[in-house]
Amino acid sequence: MKDVSRLGRRLFIAAIWALGIQALICATAIYELEPLPAWIHHQEVAAYLTGLFLVAVGVGLSTDYLARIAAVVLSSMLLIWILLLHVRLLLPDPAPDLSFAFETLALAGAAWVLAGRSADSSALSARWSAAVSRTAHWGRHAFGISLIAFCAVNVIYHDFIASMIPAWIPAHLFWAYFTGFASLAAGVSILSGVWARAALVLTGIMYGSWVLVIHVPYVSAHPHARGMWTDMFITMALAGGAWMIAGTIPSAG
Repeated sequence: MKDVSRLGRRLFIAAIWALGIQALICATAIYELEPLPAWIHHQEVAAYLTGLFLVAVGVGLSTDYLARIAAVVLSSMLLIWILLLHVRLLLPDPAPDLSFAFETLALAGAAWVLAGRSADSSALSARWSAAVSRTAHWGRHAFGISLIAFCAVNVIYHDFIASMIPAWIPAHLFWAYFTGFASLAAGVSILSGVWARAALVLTGIMYGSWVLVIHVPYVSAHPHARGMWTDMFITMALAGGAWMIAGTIPSAG
């Protein structure tokens, strides 16, 4: 399980790096994480700031000395984006932005778990470092809640989800519903603690398979589809986050 958790951590950090580099190259804010209002001018400035922020966080996560503070900063920023940017879209009509909001929450949860699992950093005071370790389980709960929300997304947008499945795979609508209810079962398992580790490992496998079967072929065929690159990197981060969190749960859980 240590190897799975280590792989998950590396995959999560690589995805954060990739999102930052994408924002810098495309000069476009990552709408899925930070849906900026249209009235904000010079959004390319926000894109560069976001890119620099994510790359800097990726650098911090890659080091032993700064990993914990970098994970805290990343989780905090993702939560700020949810409160300031996503909530305003969810209140009038939650359906269109539901997936993006809970993807952001899932990544925030994974980052908080990473903060709790990282070595103590002198960049944080002893009191703050201890508080992060004590509350790391909150991140796991946030991840589980997000998986339950993803079930709702799959049910609401079943036709769109089915359309993303490659043509060579039969029963598209079945898989759209199946993956939705698999997410529901995994979320309930994580929140209840019953078979939570197995649920997280399987969730990571599910997301990892999406990257290989759906996202890689699509971005290869449509290299200029910015949104699909973003979806691929976020799915990578979700897969990595699931495996990383699985390593925090005792074998009996």
